[in-house]
Amino acid sequence: MLLLLCPTQQIILDCAPVTIGDNVLLGPGVQLYAATHPTNPSHRDAGKEFAFPIVIGDGVWVGGRSIVNSGVTIGAHSVIGSGSVVTRDVPPNVVAVGSPAVPIKPVDGLSDADAAAAWSEVWAARKRKLEKERRDAEAMEQWEKQQA
Repeated sequence: MLLLLCPTQQIILDCAPVTIGDNVLLGPGVQLYAATHPTNPSHRDAGKEFAFPIVIGDGVWVGGRSIVNSGVTIGAHSVIGSGSVVTRDVPPNVVAVGSPAVPIKPVDGLSDADAAAAWSEVWAARKRKLEKERRDAEAMEQWEKQQA
């Protein structure tokens, strides 16, 4: 196993298993958070805490200052852009960027079949994002009507 770390300011909260595959590159300041807290204030006040595993597949490159949240799996050979916040699973063979990180394109050098599968994941992510934006706009419109 080869794991290349840029050994500056990395944080791994491993309250649950953090599995890192072979030939993984982690940039400076990457943070892996297997720990999380409940969103219910009374549960937080009671000191409750959760932890869910993180899995990073073989050949993944996680750019500097990226954050990977609990329960996330990053598929083999994917690239996470610098400064991204990974809040949900990332499929294999894609470039994912942003906060939250979303797949934007396949990685370079794929076979036609692998590229087609990666593009399918990219389009599915775009569809989810558009659907969320539509729901958010509808909720805002509803709220504005209630305020009038």
